[in-house]
Amino acid sequence: IHIDEVDIVHSGYQSISRERSTGSFSSVNKSLLDKQVGSTIMERLPAIANGLTYDETTDARGSFKVRGISSINGPKEPLIVLDNFPFEGDISTINPNDIDNVTILKDASASSIWGARAGNGVIVITTKKNKLSQPLKINATSMVGVGAKPDLMAIPEIRTGDYIDIETFLFDKGHYDTRINDNNRAPLTPVMDLLLEKQAGTITSGVYEEQISKLKNADLRKEFLKHVYTPSSEQQYYIGLQGGSQRVGWLASAGYNKSHSNLKAVDDRFNMRVQNQYVPFDRLKFTSEIYLTNASGYSGRPGYGNISFGGYQLYPYAKLVDDIGMYNPIPQLRREYTDSQTDLLNWDYYPITESELTKTKTKLNDLIINTSAEMSIYKGLRLDVKYQYKRQQYDNYQLRDSESYYVRNLINRFSQWSGTSIKRNIPLGSILDESVTTLVSNSFRSQLNYSKDWYVGSIVALGGMEIRDVLTEGKDSRLYGLDRDILTLTPVDYVTPYADYVTGSYNYIPNGDRLDGKTTRFVSAYFNGSYTHSDKYTVSASFRRDASNLFGVNTNDKWNLLWSAGASWEISKEPFFKLGAIPYLRLRATYGLSGNIDPGMSAVTTIRYIGTSNYTIGAPIARPQNYANPELRWETVSTTNIGLDFRIYNFLTATADYYRKSGKDLFGRQTLDPTLGIGTSIQKNVAEMKGYGVDLSLQSANLDRAKFRWTTTLNLNYNRDEVVNYFLPNEAPNALVSGSSISAIKGRPVYALHSYAWAGLDPVNGDPMGYFNGEISKDYEKISGSESSAESLYFHGPSLPRYFGSLSNSFTIGSFGIDINVSYKWGHYFRRDAIDYYGLINHGVGHLEYADRWQKPGDELYTNVPSMVYPYSDTQRDAFYQNASINAEKAGFLRLNYINVDYSFKWWELGFDRVNVFVNARNLGLLWKANKKGIDPEYSGRYATRPPMVITTGIRVNFK
Repeated sequence: IHIDEVDIVHSGYQSISRERSTGSFSSVNKSLLDKQVGSTIMERLPAIANGLTYDETTDARGSFKVRGISSINGPKEPLIVLDNFPFEGDISTINPNDIDNVTILKDASASSIWGARAGNGVIVITTKKNKLSQPLKINATSMVGVGAKPDLMAIPEIRTGDYIDIETFLFDKGHYDTRINDNNRAPLTPVMDLLLEKQAGTITSGVYEEQISKLKNADLRKEFLKHVYTPSSEQQYYIGLQGGSQRVGWLASAGYNKSHSNLKAVDDRFNMRVQNQYVPFDRLKFTSEIYLTNASGYSGRPGYGNISFGGYQLYPYAKLVDDIGMYNPIPQLRREYTDSQTDLLNWDYYPITESELTKTKTKLNDLIINTSAEMSIYKGLRLDVKYQYKRQQYDNYQLRDSESYYVRNLINRFSQWSGTSIKRNIPLGSILDESVTTLVSNSFRSQLNYSKDWYVGSIVALGGMEIRDVLTEGKDSRLYGLDRDILTLTPVDYVTPYADYVTGSYNYIPNGDRLDGKTTRFVSAYFNGSYTHSDKYTVSASFRRDASNLFGVNTNDKWNLLWSAGASWEISKEPFFKLGAIPYLRLRATYGLSGNIDPGMSAVTTIRYIGTSNYTIGAPIARPQNYANPELRWETVSTTNIGLDFRIYNFLTATADYYRKSGKDLFGRQTLDPTLGIGTSIQKNVAEMKGYGVDLSLQSANLDRAKFRWTTTLNLNYNRDEVVNYFLPNEAPNALVSGSSISAIKGRPVYALHSYAWAGLDPVNGDPMGYFNGEISKDYEKISGSESSAESLYFHGPSLPRYFGSLSNSFTIGSFGIDINVSYKWGHYFRRDAIDYYGLINHGVGHLEYADRWQKPGDELYTNVPSMVYPYSDTQRDAFYQNASINAEKAGFLRLNYINVDYSFKWWELGFDRVNVFVNARNLGLLWKANKKGIDPEYSGRYATRPPMVITTGIRVNFK
């Protein structure tokens, strides 16, 4: 996409030409979005937008980041604006086929108009619009995709033979004696059963060795790939119609998406949109729009790592299906115990069929209604009034059938003997958990727009006010003894504790009832204007004042004033500029303030009711949620941006920006007098951070021939953040070694990877060694505890990438087109998964590293994996090794995101103006990685696997 192809900047308040915008932004149009086939905008945007990255390191859910982060403890996601208003809820509900343009506002001049919510950048999404005097136009899209199974064999699972050897060793040491005789009736693995039979003499050594040899050839990952995982599939269908007369314009679209995951989870989404424009006379225009989304989802099978074995990790030789194709039960209690309880419900657990008996269904209904009126008051002066109503309801239903293991186990656990018969305190029947969350928002905006052109200059200005309130309500409930055929249920006693049938410990019947509610209100007044002189010089300014019910006790403390100023100079239009090789050269500079808020904070003491008490016969229970903090105020982010736009001949178009950010009044902990009785610290506006970086976007027309065209787009981004001031409530090294949590050491990144300094393995016994007070030590408590300091840790670097971007190449050969996209990140670090001996010995959690462990003197020359010792209870030994510097890896990578091949033609006989047939392959894997362990750094968790490759074929048609 060339810089001169994006002539309009959409801010959510106005659409102005690029030349009149002094701010920094990047834009992605529909043709570029269509090169990808993901069903949500979140899947399509990160690989192609400049200055934008998708973070799954510090946010397990995943979130966008614009130019890194601007807050330490506050929200870090950018504000998402859809058709002029902030979008509340799940943006994945928006059909990307309805989107016409995405603009990312990156600096203060571009984003400060959004005020207190723009400190992390703004993503402005603009959908397709209708037009007047337009004949009927129809476009349709249909695509079908199939995905491979995930690569489970890449998970560093312990070898089955090693696992069985460990079990044999632990059995001989008597480690399992407690488990065997435990009143909890914990299940035993097949190897333990064989060892007991061998010990009792009920099987011979030959039979034992034969059975063990068979088990050593098994691999649970292969079981899952064969019997649990399936190829994924996805379908997308879309049709859009638009037309218009001299006074009326209209647009209507409908889209349907359906997908089946590798675990047979199903997602459906239906979108419908109707937009109208009515111009009764030239100076007045009315618009209205309804956007309706209905989405539903159904849970699938449990994935690898999600099936337990009576509270233990499932052993790697488990068989989910027997030799004749029958499902095998995975015991959750001792088999001989459950078989003896003939008066109770069957206690067998079949993980594959359990997913059919325990179904989670989600439903989402989202309604957005937009209305506006625009009237020309005088020459160049227009009044624009907009209103939006949004209602989103998210329902979650989890129905556990009466035959499901969960229900049978719960009924059995709360059963009691009453004389000679069993009394069931939880009734027979299904259990239904229902959760309903409703979001309702109302937004109103009144705005004056003014524009005027003179012989030597032009002015564009706007000013207005807006109010907005968002109400969120939640409700959870649970029904016991549900009979779906006759729609009856049975109440239970939540007040009386009952003895667990297996352990004898007393517990209350789980109560799933809950109510929740929150209201957030905003009031804003704003102004934005720019003046351009001689079509070369532009100055701009914006002011905004925000208020919210979240901050301040006094009215004056609830407000926050934010502003920005900018200027640009189109040097190439100056008479003295004579460089013919550079036909376009423009310099920009801006400075301004934007803000950030945390809806979870309040300036007054608040309490949260958390249910009812079982000890006071249902009386409500509450606990403090926020303590009084009348000085609480908005976070403020100041940004300086210097940019340069230029073009070299007709070959290269470029945009370069250098920026510096400074976050002040950031949320952080501050110490308190402990005698106040509310803890030792409180969240206040006391933290500071700074950051700087470079955004560079290059678009080149490498070849432009009649039959062959080759263009390239390169996005280069650099971002660095640093903590200026922050109070660390815990400076012990063990609190700072997690790269996904805030380290916040002054002078270092907010998210940084620190490690214990590594001193090798003890050549005598293979213990890991570190340093304490500069001396080699194995006192892990002192190395990691408060007796050491943060300075003793090894600092690798940031956990978030310092360099990121993408490279796209587009080839056109006649009617064929080929697009290849590669993304990259580097300059950051991650911690690879490592062995945990305590988890292995006590919970069965193995790791491939076990095969490389130290076993004898001299092994320390070839391995860094510590020895396994028994008896083993020192979890700090494991924690030290796992967080040692040798397990930190460079996280840089180069990823092939997608290849898109399409063929376009016209089919006038059927009235098609354009037909585009395409094949798209995505999730194609890494081309290069900085670490030498073969690990994909973005999917480095214990059971994480990168998304499998998906092949999609489809067709797009336009009819006029």
